[in-house]
Amino acid sequence: MRRRLGNLVAVVGVGWLAIAGAVAALDTPPPGPPFPDPVLDQAVYDYADVFSTATEASAEATIDMIESRTGAEVAVYSQVLEFEPTTEEALAHARALMDQWGVGRRGFDDGLVILFDLDTSRIHGQVQLYAGAGFQSTFLTDAEDLRERHAAAAARRRHGWGPARCPGEGERRHDR
Repeated sequence: MRRRLGNLVAVVGVGWLAIAGAVAALDTPPPGPPFPDPVLDQAVYDYADVFSTATEASAEATIDMIESRTGAEVAVYSQVLEFEPTTEEALAHARALMDQWGVGRRGFDDGLVILFDLDTSRIHGQVQLYAGAGFQSTFLTDAEDLRERHAAAAARRRHGWGPARCPGEGERRHDR
């Protein structure tokens, strides 16, 4: 009798797991483009299921602060593809999401899409940031300075210098 009850519990448990997996699969749209319609007051769409609940909540709060301070709109979108995407494919997907959803205020073009195009391992893929012209001109006006800061941060990590500034980091060139 105990053996039958144990088998029944195992079968019911496996059945519930199968049902839960099927429901989760129904909630995941096929990879875009086209993309599903955006949800009002939602900025993070983790269809690849790679972000923790805490990470999603933190990203939503950060994006809400950006939007309240600047008016700029940001969307984060993750999806799983059946192949490892190229940089060009991921860029095209990010641009398509920007265009389909209209991320950014009309007339300001101040949207930013952060797209995670991942292969089925959910480890490999591409991450693309696609910014509208208004976002670029307002927030990314000095691309050279940004590259220099990234290089300095990489040097800190590489040499174990910690958060201290590298020589020349943060100095702006005025000879342009």
